[in-house]
Amino acid sequence: MEFEELYNRISPRLKRIASFYKRRGYSFDGDDLYQEMLSYLWDKFKDGVPEGINDAYIIKCCEFSILNYMRKEKE
Repeated sequence: MEFEELYNRISPRLKRIASFYKRRGYSFDGDDLYQEMLSYLWDKFKDGVPEGINDAYIIKCCEFSILNYMRKEKE
């Protein structure tokens, strides 16, 4: 699987997640959150994403990564 293929499949959902957390009163910009998720995705892709993992699992991992990012930056 190529990164561009994965990116094209899940990018719209990642943008919606970033938009959701931006509107929930967090002080983070939606673009920053989106870029943070893409950075996490790229790091994991370089390490080798196993074949057969569904998109929902990958998206949830990206969402947890920005929640952790926001938690650390809030302190």
